[in-house]
Amino acid sequence: MGATLEDVKELYNEVKVFKSNISKDNQERRKNVELSRRRLIDLEQFLVKLSELELELSKHAENIEVVSNIKIYSAGIRNIILETRILLESRLDIEVKMETFSLKTASSLLPSMDGNEDTTKQLIDSAKLYETLLKPEEKKHLINYILKKKLLINYILKTFVRKR
Repeated sequence: MGATLEDVKELYNEVKVFKSNISKDNQERRKNVELSRRRLIDLEQFLVKLSELELELSKHAENIEVVSNIKIYSAGIRNIILETRILLESRLDIEVKMETFSLKTASSLLPSMDGNEDTTKQLIDSAKLYETLLKPEEKKHLINYILKKKLLINYILKTFVRKR
């Protein structure tokens, strides 16, 4: 087992420090749009890392107390990321923050589907997060991507499970 509860706690502390540092920015840094964009990308990376940790830990965690602690820390991390996102987005012009659908971004943000309830919740959370960044006309592409991905996974699972 590679990931541990300590890894989740460490990520929690990293995200707290990240938010704290952003809160301390001076006026010049707050007006720097490019810096805010880079920091939003860093936030996405924290979410990707959290999703990977949750997925790995959900496969191996058997102790109810450990699972409960993982959920508590995960919720804390997501809340801090959301608060930080709101802070950073307030520094950007609304038109600047909207983007077009990117298959690469969607693939990296959305966890792979394995039928596990926790993975499905992660998928929904990640999709909601990415959806907030998209232009209104681009949201349909995200929906299509998720549906096609689910259909493909179901087909693969049915095909290979039957052959065994």
